[in-house]
Amino acid sequence: SYDSRTSAENTAPAGNPGSNPNQWALLIGVGDYPGNTVDLKYPGADARSIKDLLISSPGLRENHVRLLTDDGVGDARATKQNIFDAIDQYLGPRVQPGHEIIIFLAGHGIVDGVGAQAKSYFLSVDTDIQSKETVARSAIDMEELIRKLSALKASQFTLFYDACREDPSPGRGFKGNPLTDVTARILTMVPTRIQQPRPEALAPTSVVFYACQIGERAFESAQLQHGVFTYYILRGLRELADRPAGRVGAGRLA
Repeated sequence: SYDSRTSAENTAPAGNPGSNPNQWALLIGVGDYPGNTVDLKYPGADARSIKDLLISSPGLRENHVRLLTDDGVGDARATKQNIFDAIDQYLGPRVQPGHEIIIFLAGHGIVDGVGAQAKSYFLSVDTDIQSKETVARSAIDMEELIRKLSALKASQFTLFYDACREDPSPGRGFKGNPLTDVTARILTMVPTRIQQPRPEALAPTSVVFYACQIGERAFESAQLQHGVFTYYILRGLRELADRPAGRVGAGRLA
């Protein structure tokens, strides 16, 4: 359990000398799905590559990164419950004001409905896609995910979203319903925790990077061995991290 790791983490080596103790990451990659859902080849590799880059000097401490994939074992398997537990039980008691969180999601997404009542889902490894009802019950409701993240004490959130679509089809995502305005609307961090008034300059901020624009598709590439979106995110992060300042700014990355 996460609680049993706390004492071990407190006595663990700090990691790279230049690592940032105020940064955290939740990385999720799901490509191997049950049933008739079209599997994806690279979400797990994408999430692992993001982790490797983040913990490389002078990056995040390795024990500040939670990686969940379809082939993970125990609480590292990207089930709905494990994903929510990673937020509530792992990040929740550790993240403090002034900290930064990076969230990476790679896999299948689905949008059900239109307009204000539309719902956006990310398919965890244990999602049941037999019907709209089973999806609603077993998939990750993005609104709930964002609500949980927004309850954390962090001052900055950066979210990479490599998922979209509606019906299973080859590619990174689903055909028929490309990334819609409901997904863009839902993926907005709004502080929900009860907190004391603080200067506006310290209010939480969030940046969301999407794999594609409305009406476009996201793809994987056998040549790149990654989702195309993730490949260029990785390249951009490496190039910015190699600069003298060594800090990756969201504006420069965009």
